[in-house]
Amino acid sequence: MAEARDPGFAWRLSAFYVASFFIVGCYMPFLPVWLRWRGVDDAQIALIYAVPVFVRAIFTPLMTFMADRTGRPVMLLKWLAWSALLSVLLLPATDGFPQIFAVILLFTLFWMSVIPLTDAVALTGARNGKADYGRMRLWGSFSYIAMTVGAGAAVGLWGPVAALWSFVAAAVSVVVTVYVLPDVKPVAGDGLPLPKLRLADLGQLVGSPMVWLFLAATSAIQAAHAVYYIFGTLNWQADGISPTVIGALWGIGVIAEIVLFGYGALVSRYFGPAQLLVLAGGAAVLRWTITAYAPPLPVLFLTQTLHGLTFGAAHLGAMQFMSKALPERLAASAQGLYASVTAGVVMGSASLAAGPLYRNFGGGAYLAMAVLASVGLAASILLQRRWRGGLILTPIARAVPAE
Repeated sequence: MAEARDPGFAWRLSAFYVASFFIVGCYMPFLPVWLRWRGVDDAQIALIYAVPVFVRAIFTPLMTFMADRTGRPVMLLKWLAWSALLSVLLLPATDGFPQIFAVILLFTLFWMSVIPLTDAVALTGARNGKADYGRMRLWGSFSYIAMTVGAGAAVGLWGPVAALWSFVAAAVSVVVTVYVLPDVKPVAGDGLPLPKLRLADLGQLVGSPMVWLFLAATSAIQAAHAVYYIFGTLNWQADGISPTVIGALWGIGVIAEIVLFGYGALVSRYFGPAQLLVLAGGAAVLRWTITAYAPPLPVLFLTQTLHGLTFGAAHLGAMQFMSKALPERLAASAQGLYASVTAGVVMGSASLAAGPLYRNFGGGAYLAMAVLASVGLAASILLQRRWRGGLILTPIARAVPAE
C-alpha cells in the first residue's frame, strides 16, 4: 500500500540534493580552471576526470550492493560524506600533478557513490508515495545553478583559487546535511522487510539483456557530455567569453532541466522512460552539432536550453525505467550498476578521448560527441520497441517459515 505524502521526507532529501549539487556545480565547470592555474595541462586534466570514473565501476557497485544487503543506505552515506570531505581538505596542500591526481582520485572514490545512493533513497520514498522524485531532484539542479553562477563570479573577482575554496565549502555542506536524511528501509508489498539480497540477485540484474540495452542507451547519451563537462569552460574562455557569462551559460541549461524535473510527474503521463531517452538522444545530436561550430552567444544560450533534454530527460527516463522495470530489492544495486557503466566505464572512456580530441580539434571535438549521441538515440529506439513497460526480472520468492 502506498503511503501518504510526507513533506518531511521531501525537504530532507531536497536539502541533501542541494548540498550534493553544490559539489557538482563546482567540480565540473570550475575545478579545471584551478587545475590549469596549478600548471596541469589539458591531457592531465582529462586524465584526472577520466580515471576516477573507471574506479567507480568497481567501488560504487560494491557500496550499493552493501546498501541493499544491509538495508541501511543512509548509514553508508554518512561514512562516504565524511571521507569525501577529508579528502577535499588535502587539496590545498598538494604540489604538482601526481599529488593533485592522487587526492582527487581519493575524493572521487568516496564521492561517486553518494548520488546513486541518494537516488535510491529518493526512489524508495517515491515508490511508497512519500514524495515526487522530480520535485526533490530539482533542488539539486537549483543548487547547481547557484554554484555555477556563484563560483563563476568568485573566480572573476578573486581568480582561480576561488574555485578550490568553493569546492571545500560544498564538501562541508554535504557532511552537515547528511544528518537530516531519513533512514529509509525498503519493504516488500506486504509491508514486511525485504529478504536479504544475495549475489544471485545481483547476477540476475547483470545478466539481463534488456538492462544492457538500457545501459547502452543511457551511457552513450550521457557520455556525449564529456567534452562539455571537462573543456566547456576552457573552450568558452578561449572564445573570449567572461567567467560570469560562462557561469550563466552553465546555469541556463540547468534551468530547463529544473522545469522538466518540476513537471516530471506530468511529463511521465505522456512519455514513458524509453520515449524520454529517445527525446534525449535526438536533442543531444542537435546540441553538440550546433555547439561544435561556435555559434553566436544568443544562439549558444538557446542551445544550452537543450540540456533540459540531453541530461534532464535522459536522467528522468533512466530513473523511471529502474523504478518500473526492476524490483525494489535491487533499488540501490541498480543505481550502482547504472552509475558504474553510464557515468563510469563509458563516461571514463569518453573523457579520456576528450583530451586528445580537444587538443587537436578544439570546439570541433563536439562533433565526435554528436556521433556518440546518435548511438544512444539508436539504442533508445530499440529499447522502446522491445520493452513492454513491466518488470523485466522475476521478483524473489519469500521463504515460508516451517511450522
